[in-house]
Amino acid sequence: MIIKFFHTNLRKNSLTNQGLTLIEIILSFAILSIVLSVFLNLFSDAGKDNLSVSYKSKAVYMAQSYMEMVYEGSTEHSYNTYHSILTADDPEYNFVWNSVNAVYEKTDDDYFVRIKITFQKMNLYKVLVQVYDNSQTELLAQNESAFIFKE
Repeated sequence: MIIKFFHTNLRKNSLTNQGLTLIEIILSFAILSIVLSVFLNLFSDAGKDNLSVSYKSKAVYMAQSYMEMVYEGSTEHSYNTYHSILTADDPEYNFVWNSVNAVYEKTDDDYFVRIKITFQKMNLYKVLVQVYDNSQTELLAQNESAFIFKE
């Protein structure tokens, strides 16, 4: 009796569950594609953010490097001598003096660098280093300090 019951139920299940219908398969693919598109969008946005952070981090590093360069120059030279060094035709410096804005300007890789050195008193100079994107529309990094130039 028990064997007959299991045999009958097994036979009914095997006859009624012959597989998935076409509609079930199409719905499964639709749900899967929606879920995958959401995850792919998340990953692509994360990749874009990562590139942006890397670009800005390099700008911050660049601003710090140029500030250290000015500090080093202030310990070794007077301001007038250092002005000549900054505008010299040397790949390390090679800044263009913009007399209208009283700033040194240079394009470095994909960045535009601007250094403003302003006399305060005695041999004390205020130094402002700004790093922009290449189109000069977005300020990416800025560093400000004051140095005493050698007499």
